[in-house]
Amino acid sequence: MLKNLIFNCSGSGISISGINLTTINSTIINNTIQNCAKGISVNSNSYLSITNHIISFNIIKDCSQWGIDFIGSNAQINNNNISNANGGIQLNGYYNMITYNDIRNIQNNGIEVTGDSYNLIIFNNTIKDCGQIGIDFEGIYSTISYNNIFNVNEGICINGHELNVTDNNIQNCTNNGITVESGTYYSSNHVISNNTIKDCGQRGIDFEGIYSTISYNNMSNVNGGIYVYGFGNDILNNDIVGKNRSEWGIAIGGYNNNIKNNNVRNTKGIGSSDWVNNSFLNNTVT
Repeated sequence: MLKNLIFNCSGSGISISGINLTTINSTIINNTIQNCAKGISVNSNSYLSITNHIISFNIIKDCSQWGIDFIGSNAQINNNNISNANGGIQLNGYYNMITYNDIRNIQNNGIEVTGDSYNLIIFNNTIKDCGQIGIDFEGIYSTISYNNIFNVNEGICINGHELNVTDNNIQNCTNNGITVESGTYYSSNHVISNNTIKDCGQRGIDFEGIYSTISYNNMSNVNGGIYVYGFGNDILNNDIVGKNRSEWGIAIGGYNNNIKNNNVRNTKGIGSSDWVNNSFLNNTVT
């Protein structure tokens, strides 16, 4: 599907359903879609019947629901421009790549990954001016990296296992820069590293989970630095500059956490509500 102009739809601009028809190897490129409920909708009851899609270089504007709503596997969703929509990209599936998309002026979430998704790459997207979360991710075995997120309620929110959140640039959040949530079971085995987080109204990183590494993050002008609740976590080599000294630079609740080689400035310092077997070594607080 190439170079179509689609305007003023009450439903989806482009809709592909694999419920009654197996749909594979489709290409949706260079379309302009405006004033639709959903810009592009690709969905199925089975991931296997929606696979190997390329959704690229589409311009999607003024959608009352999602710019792109995708359920499937082995897709490339890249270089799309989505603006003035209720939501940017919603996805559920596995082995999908969401890269180089520009998502702006969104009422709710910029990118939302739901359900039991796994093996996803969310790389180098620009997300700006979202009313809720820049990237909201629920899943496992995935990477969120090199994304630029500006002027949102919350930068990145994850819930799952073995997620790599690295090298993202997050600025001007009303609440937290990065939030890690736990459901029935603790989130676990994450790597949160080399992120730049600036100008947050709440915490740079708010983490609830276990057996994870939070390292080499650079935070400035945040109301609180890194807040951790859980056990078996390594908090290493982070640089944190607070807005003022009213909140903690690093706050620990839990046990068997390793807090080492962090540089904390202009905050209340480093504190813990539970000192059982937590290790604090070579941190600098000024």
